[in-house]
Amino acid sequence: MAGALTSLTSGSISDKFSRKRTIMIGAIVAAVGCFLEAGSVELWMLILGRLIAGAGEGLFVNTISVYLVEISPPAVRGSTSCTFQLLITVGIVIGYFMCYFSVSIGSSLSFRIPFIVQGIACCTLAIGVPFIPHSPRWLVAQGREEEAWHVISLFDPEGAHLQREKIQEAIQRERGYHQSLRERMVASEDNSSGYLHSCMAFVKGNEHIAAVMDAFGKGKKGRTVFGVALMGLQQLSGIDAVLFYAPVLFTQAGLGSRKASFLASGVSGIVNLLAVIPAQFYLVDKWGRRPCCITGGLLMCVCMTVIGSMYASGLAKQTGGRWTVIAMIYLFIAVYAPISLNASP
Repeated sequence: MAGALTSLTSGSISDKFSRKRTIMIGAIVAAVGCFLEAGSVELWMLILGRLIAGAGEGLFVNTISVYLVEISPPAVRGSTSCTFQLLITVGIVIGYFMCYFSVSIGSSLSFRIPFIVQGIACCTLAIGVPFIPHSPRWLVAQGREEEAWHVISLFDPEGAHLQREKIQEAIQRERGYHQSLRERMVASEDNSSGYLHSCMAFVKGNEHIAAVMDAFGKGKKGRTVFGVALMGLQQLSGIDAVLFYAPVLFTQAGLGSRKASFLASGVSGIVNLLAVIPAQFYLVDKWGRRPCCITGGLLMCVCMTVIGSMYASGLAKQTGGRWTVIAMIYLFIAVYAPISLNASP
């Protein structure tokens, strides 16, 4: 929840303070939350730590994906952005098996160790970010063009001139759009008094809010709704419930011991990782994005229907039903991989 709220502001913050600084700030905030979770002695401390960590992640996760796209040469831009998803699945696998080994610890370290490791990872990110270059696109937007061309030449010496022209054109289009947006905001000003009118004036006078509202304006509403629906339905498919609550699902499917359920969860992380690799390097480009989304969505629907039916009928408690549920969970995770790559911006 906290991550969703801060992610809404990450774009504006990164435009103002740079991608680098936004990533660093988000990593520091997340590290504070992780260490608070690791040191919590009351439930409210754990919840507060989760909120702070989520707020930090909402800042840096989105910004990292934007930074990778802006820093990459056009020839490898798609694979670079998809590699981010691949590394996320690697982190999920590490997290599962870390919990698998720590759950058997007899003290409170069993839940503190994963948070400590997560906090160390956030600190490493925050420390490393100052050593990477600024995004060329952000540098051009700030008028620091010579620095931008130097950064581009470091990553793409042969295509630096073409990238330079494209970035300049994109920045000019953005500046023209914001100028026209400001003019429309001034034209729509209402001098009426009253609390309600003051609130409406604030909303209309905020350029960032106005830009979001403009995205749902005439001629743009369809594609905006399509993009929001694509990302929203990707999450509403149930993947987060399956990944986050995998130990609970496997326990309900009949895996009695906690270690067995965590081991099965670790295997689900491996399945996710192994499915992302061919989806990234073969399916996305060879098969096409639309067929991947359609086929993957239909298979996920079948998997969820079978899993829900098995639990509702009680068949999941039987030996055959138990292994059917486990197989469907693994299949669901596997077919989600091409959807997560294709639905990404």
